[in-house]
Parts: sequence; structure tokens; C-alpha cells
Amino acid sequence: MLMNDIGEKEFLRSILPGLIKSDKFLNGFGNDASVVDIGLPDIAIAFKIDRAAKPIAAYKGWTSFQMWGRLAVTANISDILAVGATPTGFMLSITVPGSWSASDVEEIIKGAEIACQEKGVAFVGGDTKEGREANVVGAAFGTIQKDMIVSRRAAEEENTVLLAGRLGGFASSYLLRTKARNKSSEILESLALPTCVWDEARYLFSHGGVTAAVDLSDGLAEGLNLLSKNGLAPLINIDLLPLHHLARRASTELCIEKSNFAFTVGDWGILFAMSKSTAESAIASMPAGLDITEVGTIVKADKARYFSVKTGMKYELTLDLTNEHFRRTMEKEKDYFSELTKFSFLKGKAQL
Repeated sequence: MLMNDIGEKEFLRSILPGLIKSDKFLNGFGNDASVVDIGLPDIAIAFKIDRAAKPIAAYKGWTSFQMWGRLAVTANISDILAVGATPTGFMLSITVPGSWSASDVEEIIKGAEIACQEKGVAFVGGDTKEGREANVVGAAFGTIQKDMIVSRRAAEEENTVLLAGRLGGFASSYLLRTKARNKSSEILESLALPTCVWDEARYLFSHGGVTAAVDLSDGLAEGLNLLSKNGLAPLINIDLLPLHHLARRASTELCIEKSNFAFTVGDWGILFAMSKSTAESAIASMPAGLDITEVGTIVKADKARYFSVKTGMKYELTLDLTNEHFRRTMEKEKDYFSELTKFSFLKGKAQL
């Protein structure tokens, strides 16, 4: 079979269970980052390597190529945070054709350096090579207490589901820029400065009680799927999903169902599962400036479910905009954004 026939997700589901797990590999395959025992009694190392998506805004000339370096840092550090680790260092691998501008390559490196400086992460170099097309790959590492390691599929029944960050910011900025021709500094900043929920993640892990967490780099639907296990899945109140204010604006100006923006990618949020009591305590004592929202509960179900208190309806997701290579990615703009504008992804089924 070809990769186009099975897609990224099914390929990984088929191959990962057959791989041999080293005794030093503490959290196993299929998590946001990999944690390795380095022989210290309490501390382990978390690793992540990830290709940064091609920056639509930079290729269109809306921003400089610094955003590609920033994106590489954001993508990798978000995954390090999601397993409970503290990001420490970052490296960058760049492949470009010889016809590329040296100044653009320098911008990529500078963007990564600046993003690392902003978060106190050491930028420790990398590699630059010639290739047929441009690609940027980041690699990050961090430290973690062995008793603090969190995996994706470890949520427990009646856990509260929290979401750190806002949904739909990048997709709405893209559509406002392309369809509404809006060139405001706010929209350009949203496109040019990808960032992860560093402060929110560190706060929740320091508060204690996180049972599971998953980075939302591939979208909310995929994140909710990864919180599901063995007959348990999230029940999500769509009234509570924290939409970026630009998503609400784009919904009004472009006549797009606002809940659609919740299922887009590019915003680097993280989902957390915690016991009800610890979640309530975390929200009650949350410092000003953090963005954490209670969105649902883990229940007995075979997949994520959605409901609305406002309408009294339950909903099913009729179109999944999960970012999946060999299927549909945001980089393939028409494949992705054309679906976003067509109809409502959530279909009401029946009264609760």
C-alpha cells in the first residue's frame, strides 16, 4: 500500500505496537514527546523532533521567514510541555535549495533564536544542508521528574477536561487576511508569532493532579481522540470552547459557523485531564493572565461526544479537520480552508 492509501494516523497505529520498547524508554511510543532514563535517581530527559509546517504567511510575503524558526520552536516545545517536562534546549535543521536567499535562511535561524530567548530555552545550533525543497526540522529536549511523567491515554472516568489556550486564531487570521483583505497589525501578528501555552502548562503541572495531557498541533478532534481509551472518552460542552476573538470576528464577517474554528489547527493549545477537585482548585487559584478553560468531562463512551446546554442538543462531528499528512494539512491551503467555509461541522442530533 502507498502512504496516500493509509494516511499518517493509520500508519502509526499499525506500526507503533510492534516496535521494541527499551527499558530506558519510560513513557513509550505514541506520546507527544519521549522520556528517557539517563541513570539519575529522580530526573529523566524528554526529547522531541518535529518538522515545522511550511509557513503560509511567509511564503505569501505577509511576514518574514523568522516565523518558520519560531514555528519550529513552538511545535517542539509544546510537545515537551505536554508530557510534563520543562524545555531546556533546542536545535534546528534546515534544508533549502541553492537558489534560496541567504537572508531568508538567516531569518529562519534568527526566528528560532529569538523564540528560545523569550522562553529561556538554550538555542544550541543545528545543521544546514542543500535539498530539492525547503524544510525546517526542530529538535528539543527538557528535564522531568520521573514521578511527573504524563501520557496521552491515561485520563480516568469523571476527570475534568481543561483546555489551555484559545482556538481558531490562526485559521481566522488567515481567512481575514485572504478573504476580507484585512492587513491589520493584530492579524499579521497572529500569523507571524506562533506561540505555545508555556505558562498555563507549567502552572497546571506545578499545581499537581494532571492525569493526562495532549498537544493540539493536529487539532481539537484529534486531541480528544487521543484522550480516549478503553471505553472512556471526553464529553465536551461546545458552549464552553474558548474561541479566539478573531475567530468570532471572522465568523461574523465571513458568514462561517463559529464552532468550525474550534476544530482548526495552528493555535498550539494543550488539553489536560484532572480529577474534578484538583481541576476546580486549579481554576480557582489560577493567576491572572493565564488562559485555561473547563470544557468537559471524561465519561464512558467509545469516542468524543459533544453537547450544548444552550440548545439542549447533542451533536456529532460531521467533518474532521485533523491535520494529517498524506490526507489533509493546513499547508495545502485549498484542501483545508475550502472545507472550513462550507457548512457547520457539528450537526445536532437530538435533545438531551
